[in-house]
Amino acid sequence: MWFTLIFFLLIFIISISIQKYKQGLEKLKKDNERLTELIESLYLEYQQKEKEILPPISDIEANKQKIMKTFETRETITNDEVERLLKVSDSTASRYLEMLEEEGKITQIGKAGRYVYYIKKKF
Repeated sequence: MWFTLIFFLLIFIISISIQKYKQGLEKLKKDNERLTELIESLYLEYQQKEKEILPPISDIEANKQKIMKTFETRETITNDEVERLLKVSDSTASRYLEMLEEEGKITQIGKAGRYVYYIKKKF
């Protein structure tokens, strides 16, 4: 009799443990699905922001060509003029000018500030 009572008590405890395990497993599955959706959403948002921040390489090359084309009618160009020409921020204009300087196409005259301008290198 004691044996039967203990046996049923053990079965009851095991069944409750299994039920709790299944509930925990279901919660983990739901959490995993939510995290997967969140990661996918964040990745899509990251891709969109990346497109907004960095123009495609073809746009960069086109903008650098616009700057170089300016030298057909002028001898110098400033960062402010590049900003207006390309409708970009100060830092983006600076980046374009730095790229052209690194490529050996232009030379910076002046060290810093409003007296800096760029000239086309003569080949």
